[in-house]
Amino acid sequence: MKGIILIANGFEETEAIVTIDIIRRANIEIHTISLMESNDVLGAHNILIKTDNNFKNIDYKDYDFIVLPGGKAVFTNLLDNSFVDEVINYFYDSRKLIAAICAAPMVLGKNKILNNKNYTCFKGCESDSYNGEFKNVGCTIDGNVITAKSMYYTIDFALEIIKILKGEKVFLQIKDEIMSK
Repeated sequence: MKGIILIANGFEETEAIVTIDIIRRANIEIHTISLMESNDVLGAHNILIKTDNNFKNIDYKDYDFIVLPGGKAVFTNLLDNSFVDEVINYFYDSRKLIAAICAAPMVLGKNKILNNKNYTCFKGCESDSYNGEFKNVGCTIDGNVITAKSMYYTIDFALEIIKILKGEKVFLQIKDEIMSK
């Protein structure tokens, strides 16, 4: 089982890095993929990361799940990106897991992936045009789509991804480990 997280300049660092960290703790392989020309990507708060690979060099069909972090990158690099549209539509049509947090559910809404689905997102990013049911909660799961409201819910978001991919036992194990129970 392996997944990708799409990273572009302006990404929300906590939503990306904490999600990667928690998913890897569950021994789930996740690759950071730059949507920029370079593998060096600058976050919304000037944290520079070097991604594992670049969108030009991957075959996204080799992956089992996808994560989209939020931040201003959604507005500047994801919403009008034909590669991102192609990838998330492939994952959705293939019934593979799609997880989006904060502003990133807007990309799903634009691609009609939220139609007839419960979803959440950052305040002000919801829209009647998504034809879904906005829920003012931290995380939602509807079919193969997980959405989370904001950076504050990143840990819950990552744990829900683990629960879907590895089941309740691993979810509880990782949750207990990070809570120091």
